Amino acid sequence: MLIGVSSLQNPPPYLDIDGRISYLVNRGNLASKSACSQRVRDYLEHNNFHFFLGYLRNYVAYGGRGGLDAVVDICELDAKVSLELFSGIQRAERGIRSCFVEAYCAAGLDPCTYYLQDESYRITKDGEHSLARSIRSQILRASEPYIKKKVQESCYEQGIPHDDLDTRTPEEQVTALSTLPIWSTIDWWTFGTLSRCVPALRVPGSTSLDQQTLLIGPVAERLNVGAEGLARQLESVSVLRNLVAHHSRLWARPAPVTPKFPSVYRREKNRTTWPQSGYVPVLTLASFLHGIEGNHSFRDSIRDLVDSNPEYSIGMRRSGAMTQTILS
Repeated sequence: MLIGVSSLQNPPPYLDIDGRISYLVNRGNLASKSACSQRVRDYLEHNNFHFFLGYLRNYVAYGGRGGLDAVVDICELDAKVSLELFSGIQRAERGIRSCFVEAYCAAGLDPCTYYLQDESYRITKDGEHSLARSIRSQILRASEPYIKKKVQESCYEQGIPHDDLDTRTPEEQVTALSTLPIWSTIDWWTFGTLSRCVPALRVPGSTSLDQQTLLIGPVAERLNVGAEGLARQLESVSVLRNLVAHHSRLWARPAPVTPKFPSVYRREKNRTTWPQSGYVPVLTLASFLHGIEGNHSFRDSIRDLVDSNPEYSIGMRRSGAMTQTILS
């Protein structure tokens, strides 16, 4: 008996390639085993069957009638879209980090200590978790030789034990990191941490929480987007980044985090793209790159890929409103 598994449970058996084809025949997705094309057979053999079933289930639910080869078309196009998104996410992430550092320095904030201190950030929605603590922890785990050298030097000069810095007091951690300017460490923050810092970093001396006293306004200006809604847009791109990094299905997936529709592409709202669809975070990413790079090249390239297959396009642009049959 497997440890931790109740004897009352009866998990389904693992299916080899022939078992998978038989499963599809029994479910009515194939007329017979001989009806399975070599292309579909190869895809089933080289990919996790449960992953494929996620596409098939949605394809059937949306009224698709093209058969299993059409489902494989969607799977393969989804992989191409994911690769294109990966390139865009890299460029946008580098640009957003640069905009944040530029806005930070333009505000006259201490480059080496202010961003490390707990009180520099307004309380986040969970009420307890410290953004500064996350930043310090991520920097301390960095493998960059320059960072490790500067931390060791600071610890030696201040008499702070270098071992187990992650368990030291916030004051000791800030001291250990106090010779590292923000531009030398920001690439070691996770994008999730950065996306929460943008709307949370205070300007010294401010007491209110309006956007004029936070750094989100200057960052939004540099990205050429509106400050209102930027926090949610950053969160949606962070989630999209994780979906791409983990090779998750993008097609027919409503947006896990629904951002404000990017104003630069507002003409697409409702006409071709539903506001809750998984394509809105993609357009949000494109709007960031438009602000950073000054052109629509990423939007154009991702649009051409998505729209190259009408069934794929509908599943991307109108997911979230897929309670009705729309592919047939």
